[in-house]
Amino acid sequence: SASHDAGFRSQASAIARDVTERMRMNPDAIDTYRNNTLWTTPTASRNACETASCTSVQLANYDIADVVNVVRATLPNGQINVRQCQNRAAVSCVYVSWNATTPTVGAGEPNCVGTDGLYVTATLPNKTDCLVSEG
Repeated sequence: SASHDAGFRSQASAIARDVTERMRMNPDAIDTYRNNTLWTTPTASRNACETASCTSVQLANYDIADVVNVVRATLPNGQINVRQCQNRAAVSCVYVSWNATTPTVGAGEPNCVGTDGLYVTATLPNKTDCLVSEG
């Protein structure tokens, strides 16, 4: 329904803002945030940096584990990824997706955006369930 779609998009937007702020607070670990594998299979314990001092890379891994948990708990088939923005090498983009869409770049469905950086146009009755935010 439209209200569910709006709720999911609002949640995805809040998650993307959270990740963007975490990256801004930890710029030395940008390469860790851009590691696609970590967003699929986080390596850190969610409480690792709550009880001990962490390096910038350890903090990034902690952030990733924490955010992935939120995405999976609040969006249906929720997924997230951070990568270099299409056509903007110095800028990171946060991709948050749900339902059948994936937080990836490629031609057509189920990708969130195409290689041109534009949202993929889904074939009805499907729709592109994702949000991209520059970090």
